[in-house]
Amino acid sequence: MPVKNGARFVRAALDSIIAQAYTPLEIIVVDGASTDASAEIAREYSAARVINQTDTDNGIAGGFNAGIQGAQGELIAFLSSDDLWLPGKLRAQVDFLNAHPTIDMTITHFNFFIESGLPIPRGFKADLLNSDQIGRVTETLLTRRTVFDRIGLFDPAFTRAVDVDWFARAKDAGVSMAIIEHVYLHKRIHDENLSSNAQINNRELLRIMARSVTRQRQAQNDVR
Repeated sequence: MPVKNGARFVRAALDSIIAQAYTPLEIIVVDGASTDASAEIAREYSAARVINQTDTDNGIAGGFNAGIQGAQGELIAFLSSDDLWLPGKLRAQVDFLNAHPTIDMTITHFNFFIESGLPIPRGFKADLLNSDQIGRVTETLLTRRTVFDRIGLFDPAFTRAVDVDWFARAKDAGVSMAIIEHVYLHKRIHDENLSSNAQINNRELLRIMARSVTRQRQAQNDVR
């Protein structure tokens, strides 16, 4: 879990991890030089290990990568400090991967919710609040560690579409993925969401699409 100045929500996020009916569970909180009480709150949890993100210029990607490099397990999952896992998430995904050794990673469905007392943010489609989404986001992901050896870590060249780029690389590399058709994540919409800048998002998505096309063309050339 990467966090930077997330004291407002981090306790609820950590509680949703602690509530998972799965052990052993290694919880790593990566603090990105927070100036609020984020790290102090995380340290209240004896099950959590707090590490400092040394490359804070690399943003959320650097936080994810520090957690991966600090983790000891063969399976890795992620949660943003403002989102919530639902009970049973890890158990369902671990059981699936154990039963399907040829599958590299799983995602689940998720839904959005608006932080209490706040209006729907400008640019957010209100109908998304009433529907379940397929979670091609890091917060629903459970992946074998070997996938990172295969396609690399998260790319700090992206500030907001970090997960979109990683999933695109995984798809282009032929990483096998299964979708568990159950909602196991509540994704919070609030006034400080990192992904709220649509203009930057769109620029990054175009770069990701261009890179994906280049990779696919290279792959086609390699088999000729």
